[in-house]
Amino acid sequence: MFNAGVGGQDADDMLRRIPAVVAMRPDLVIWQTGSNDPLRHLPLSRFRAETLRGVVLLRGAGIDVMLMEAQDSRRLQAEPEAPRFRIALRSIAAEMQVPLVRRYDLMRDWLAKGTLTPAELMSPDGLHMTDGGYARLAIAVGDQILALSGPVPTPARGPGHAAPAEAGSPGAPRS
Repeated sequence: MFNAGVGGQDADDMLRRIPAVVAMRPDLVIWQTGSNDPLRHLPLSRFRAETLRGVVLLRGAGIDVMLMEAQDSRRLQAEPEAPRFRIALRSIAAEMQVPLVRRYDLMRDWLAKGTLTPAELMSPDGLHMTDGGYARLAIAVGDQILALSGPVPTPARGPGHAAPAEAGSPGAPRS
C-alpha cells in the first residue's frame, strides 16, 4: 500500500500525476478529490471533466478505482459551491460505476451519534481531520472494500490435508 496523495492539489494537479501512480502498479486507487477545487473557486465543469478523465486512465491501466468525497469541514461549509462538487463526485461515481466513500455522510453520522466529538474529528485548522478522525475513516473504508469484495472463499485443501472427519462419520477416530 502506498499513500501517493499530495496535500493541497486540485483535480488538475492530480490528473497530471496519474501516470506516476499508474507506474506504481497498484491494484486499487482510492482517490479523494473535491476539497481544494471549491476552495480555489475553480470551475465545476473542469473538476468534473478531469475527474472523469482520471478514472478512465486508471481503469484503462487495469486499476480498480474508488472515489472518496471531500470532508465535512468549517472551511468547506464556508464555500457556497462546495456541495456542488460533492454532488458532482457522486454523479461521476454512479455514471462510471465506481464505488464511492461518502466521507461527508460518514463524518456527519459520527458527530450525530456521538461516536466522535467535533474536537476528536477535526483539527483546529478547520479543514483536515485529526488522527482519530482518519483512524475512524480508515476502518470505514476497509469495511467498504471488504463488503465490495464479497465472501472470502474457503481455502482448498491439498492432497494429504483432508478436512477432519466429523464425529460419528465413517473414518472418524474412535475413542
